[in-house]
Amino acid sequence: MTLQLILQQTPGMERTVTYEQLRELPHELQIDDISSLFPGRSGMGIRFGPFVRQILEYQGPLGNVELHASADQFCKVIAWDQIESQAILVYEQQGQPLPQSAGGPFRLLVPGTVLCGTGTLDNCVNVKHLDRVVLDSSPETPV
Repeated sequence: MTLQLILQQTPGMERTVTYEQLRELPHELQIDDISSLFPGRSGMGIRFGPFVRQILEYQGPLGNVELHASADQFCKVIAWDQIESQAILVYEQQGQPLPQSAGGPFRLLVPGTVLCGTGTLDNCVNVKHLDRVVLDSSPETPV
């Protein structure tokens, strides 16, 4: 099975990134041990905001981001500026692809979240089984 994450910028630009490609990204994007940011969690991750911008080769303004997990038929919409600087995309645990039992193939974690439904930056943004990210380059309509 190929582990891949689809990044889509509306309108019309889409990139697919594999687990192997994530492992090859520059060291400055990598978080070797996410437990330093998320106590009690383990794994390796990527700084989400810089990663997305590098892959899409886009530095302009962004509005909302849709975080999709097709395995759960789940989608969380949040303003890009709420997660860009602090979100981590977890993709590996103990030298292997992130297992489904830990939220794999990819899991987004954002520090400082609150209970789902109690704030803008709630736990629902910590999306398990993430497989598609859709970015809106119209920043005038954030959530």
